[in-house]
Amino acid sequence: MDAVFAHLQERWIAYVAILLCSSPLLYVFRKQVIPIVWYTCEMAIYMAMFHLVIHGIVRVARWFKLESTFMYDKVDTGWNTPLFTFWERGVYNPQWLFYFELAAAILIVAGVIRYRPFTAQTVHARRPVQAKGMASQVRPSAARGSGVRK
Repeated sequence: MDAVFAHLQERWIAYVAILLCSSPLLYVFRKQVIPIVWYTCEMAIYMAMFHLVIHGIVRVARWFKLESTFMYDKVDTGWNTPLFTFWERGVYNPQWLFYFELAAAILIVAGVIRYRPFTAQTVHARRPVQAKGMASQVRPSAARGSGVRK
């Protein structure tokens, strides 16, 4: 996490310049850009939830392995997954957990694309404004006749 903050502190001027230069385009194309950003954020939330579940399972398994052995046989396995620096392969112990999470992330992206495909929303024409006190497609009583039954 410190590496991310150091990167942002070193390059914050470039990120602000990119944001200022691209903000007019983002404003003009907001109806196309905002749904794509939300769709990407949705996939990232699913992957983060999966990563948190795997992190919790590994911590509970490590604790259970340590606490379920005899007092003299206790050896810490060192099982670990990084909570924030998930891209560092060397921190994962055992190493196959990194590839398991990578495969799960690919399956999550494929599942979201398959079962919740991205569809661009269309803007419909506005309905005509209703006259005050009158519902649409309703004629006044005088237009229908005298209103008296025979």
